Amino acid sequence: MRWEKFSSVVIGLGYARPALHRVHHHHYLGMMTAMRQLKKLGYRRIGYYGGSVINERMFGAWSASFLAHHPLPLKQAEMLLGLRREPNRSNFLEWLAKVKPDAVIEGGHLVADWLQDMTDSKHLGVVTLGWRADRPQVAGVDQQAEVLGAAAVDLLVAQEQQNERGLPQHPKIVMTEGTWRPGESVRRRGDL
Repeated sequence: MRWEKFSSVVIGLGYARPALHRVHHHHYLGMMTAMRQLKKLGYRRIGYYGGSVINERMFGAWSASFLAHHPLPLKQAEMLLGLRREPNRSNFLEWLAKVKPDAVIEGGHLVADWLQDMTDSKHLGVVTLGWRADRPQVAGVDQQAEVLGAAAVDLLVAQEQQNERGLPQHPKIVMTEGTWRPGESVRRRGDL
């Protein structure tokens, strides 16, 4: 591609080459927000179940923040970290039975779907790091795609105004903060 003709911005993380300016959600802060909200509600045995590949694409931001902000000592928190190359329902249920968390944080909405038909999961808190308006009952972090998009446009406009084209010598990374969205999937521990 003839990069010298273009101003460019990438939305998202990963190991994309060439290195361009990029905008992404502050995933470390998103996990920290979810952990703080769960701790405020009285959860202690907080688990994180998700895909190891996406965690690697985020440079370990979710797992690092999970371990750094967990209310339990590091050794116990590590036991509650369920990263799988290919997350699936049967593996999740095995992990759930083994580690017995009182709340689970996930990256999408798989766990919430897997728990829907389980009657014994009513006391398990579920939080997503990818909150969606069409699933408001699941509490979580809204990564605010519209804010990401606006930040990308701002970065692109700045390049245009400064007549910057081609591959940047010093690529910029702009991170945006998400917003906590409460939902029915978590309640104060005493209210369960």
